[in-house]
Amino acid sequence: MTALASPSLSADLPCRTLCSIKAELGEGLLWDAQRKRLLMTDILTGRLLEIDIDSSVTRSWEFDQALAWILNTQREGVYVLGLQSGLALFNIEQPSNLKWINQDFPGQPGCRLNDACADARGQVWYGSMNSTTPWTQDGQLASFTASQGVRIHDSDFTVTNGPVVSPDGLYLYLNDTLQGTVYRYRLSTSGDGVCEREVFAQFDSTQGYPDGMCFDTQGHLWVALWGGASLAELNPEGSLLRRVPVPAKNVTNVCFGGPELDRLIVSTAALEMSPEERRHYPGSGDVFEVMHHGRIGLPPHSVTLDLPWI
Repeated sequence: MTALASPSLSADLPCRTLCSIKAELGEGLLWDAQRKRLLMTDILTGRLLEIDIDSSVTRSWEFDQALAWILNTQREGVYVLGLQSGLALFNIEQPSNLKWINQDFPGQPGCRLNDACADARGQVWYGSMNSTTPWTQDGQLASFTASQGVRIHDSDFTVTNGPVVSPDGLYLYLNDTLQGTVYRYRLSTSGDGVCEREVFAQFDSTQGYPDGMCFDTQGHLWVALWGGASLAELNPEGSLLRRVPVPAKNVTNVCFGGPELDRLIVSTAALEMSPEERRHYPGSGDVFEVMHHGRIGLPPHSVTLDLPWI
């Protein structure tokens, strides 16, 4: 199915600056309901940021390699990080004590991790990309659990992005960003495999390239559009409902936050912009909030911890 651009579908909802952080590649948005904080990454600088969305107060930690994403666990203040070379456990109260969980994936020269989610079983779904030549189809889709380790499910992507599981737990959605394609897979009955890949939506270069995404309670898929200065809201059939302008060229991720999950938060990047584009989009790299959107989000699932890791 194809999401087509249409001026009549453009929704000029107000979009305010939530936090000015000037990230080169802001990504990995995560709402932590336990701690009532937004977490995110600045991938290429290896920076993890924690943001109070009411006061915009931030604190940050830096790692010595690219940091793609962060996921909740059942333990407050303990997270799984997707770093350049694999998965690690991070305790916000013991930041210097990083514990590696797995470094088998991506395992290819020049490749790094890129975007992830946890499902209702506590399993990690995550992807990879070639960080040197992103158009190279080195990207793979993998899953990880403590009992099964890493499993590769699909390959030959450019930049893997998204992955999100549908609210009913039946489907996994994944973006091949530079191809402009949103894929949908049916999850196996056991939930640990995928099959029946189909094109759910296709964007062309004039619309932007699908990046991070999330679901709302109505089953609508919100997609950040790199190079498109906007978000797309797709219905369960993959048709475009709304296109929401964002005052940054490269929109990278979207999530719902706040105690009621009614605040729509957007990350952006200042990467790969000309001086003229930076003047036109001075907020690029900042975090924004879309107002008056009328949607409620879903709480993110947590990764199931294995006792030996703790």
